[in-house]
Amino acid sequence: MIFSVFTYIFSLFPAKSVYLQKVIMRACSATVNRLAALLAISVWMSLASAFQAAPQNAGPEGNRDWKKKYHSVSEFGEVYVVKSIYSFCDEYDTWLADKNGKLLTPAYRDIGPFSDGRAEFVPKEGHNGLRGFHGYIDKRGKVVIPPVYHGAGEFSNGRAWVIYPVDSLYGLSVIDTMGKELHRLPVEPFSESFRINRSTSVYACNRDCVEMLLWWDDGKLVMLYSELSAYTTRRIAESGGGAYVLNYSGKFGYIDREHVLKTPVVLDSVDFSGKYSFGRLQRILYKGRYGFADRESGEVAIACQYEDTKPQKKGLLWVKKDGKWGCIDSADRQRIPFRFDYSGGFADNGLAAVLVDGNFGHVDTTGRFITPPVYDQVFYFNKGLAMVKKGNKYGYVDASGKLLVPLKFDKASPVEGEFARAERMGMTYLIGEGGSVRLTGLTGAGTAVLIILLAVLCISGRPRRIRVRRPGLIL
Repeated sequence: MIFSVFTYIFSLFPAKSVYLQKVIMRACSATVNRLAALLAISVWMSLASAFQAAPQNAGPEGNRDWKKKYHSVSEFGEVYVVKSIYSFCDEYDTWLADKNGKLLTPAYRDIGPFSDGRAEFVPKEGHNGLRGFHGYIDKRGKVVIPPVYHGAGEFSNGRAWVIYPVDSLYGLSVIDTMGKELHRLPVEPFSESFRINRSTSVYACNRDCVEMLLWWDDGKLVMLYSELSAYTTRRIAESGGGAYVLNYSGKFGYIDREHVLKTPVVLDSVDFSGKYSFGRLQRILYKGRYGFADRESGEVAIACQYEDTKPQKKGLLWVKKDGKWGCIDSADRQRIPFRFDYSGGFADNGLAAVLVDGNFGHVDTTGRFITPPVYDQVFYFNKGLAMVKKGNKYGYVDASGKLLVPLKFDKASPVEGEFARAERMGMTYLIGEGGSVRLTGLTGAGTAVLIILLAVLCISGRPRRIRVRRPGLIL
């Protein structure tokens, strides 16, 4: 109901106020629906008298009062778009006329405003409810671009966008004033959003050219294309090089500086922080799958097909597909097969912790194991060392995978700064570069044991001999 209600409200705005009309459509909700219906009925009744008079056919050429014969007349230089309305929002005819009132075209459903010498038109033939076909005429009334599109926009700088069926989807292209395709928006990667059978068509009352194809996507309204606001146009002009990220109601897309849409506004997120991006590639999310868009062109460079990604290192990206981790390069070429259950990402030395068949190890940038997968846990490299765990014991391996510090510590930490810290039998150690081990003192538990031991000796009231490793020293 809400679309039929607002088609009337749209008719109150000038034809060029497409963006404002779309903003109103976007603001609709189930609650507003009922109130809007009552408001529209009230307005309808108060203004209906303005359209009660039966329209007249075009007057003879040269009649200076010929414009009065139509319900609406729009001037475009030496020609006029005139409209007769027989049944408001239902039956009406539109013609192109010269300055003397001579009709230059047959009766159409609608003719839009002229720009770049072209006007969009919707013929009466093939009209089906809210669905019409769109083409373009020139100021002589000649059909320059046949009405084969299901949606279209005004020309600007010699270009206009058009919408048409592509198998089970709607597609979008940019054409020139002769109908030649200049750019085709790839919609196949976003097939869940633009299915024909899920679309809703809505147009302004008595103005079929002001038509939109809408989809509800995750509770949000999306469109293949919408007119840019003055604010967005200014922001695009003021932005730096590369494509501009559009943001509408939590959905994102890319448009270039020439206002050509390169990625539809259906993305769920864009990696603005750059943490997971890669050179010119910016990570994007669509329907729970990650991909990458080219920041410069705005086009999708790597399709949204991955369940997760890691920050890039060494020119490679760890990505997860079908539950397994593997590696790709910036051209989406597989560099390491998808066989790992986990990947920690590459360290600065080009080694990454991975899990396969329940065991951890380290692989290099070719996928070859450096640290064999025999450990219960492995950690990242720093200062040439990585902590490993097997059973309840910790040790350290070097960049060749050799166990440089044996698995003998009860507690340990990865190398941070210059050293790693480890504990064994109540004593603390520092593990340095090259696998050096240095005793530094007692743990909290070790200190407590020593205090208790000394307290027992004092309470006993008599000295006891306790032999220690140094010969001749007796406590």
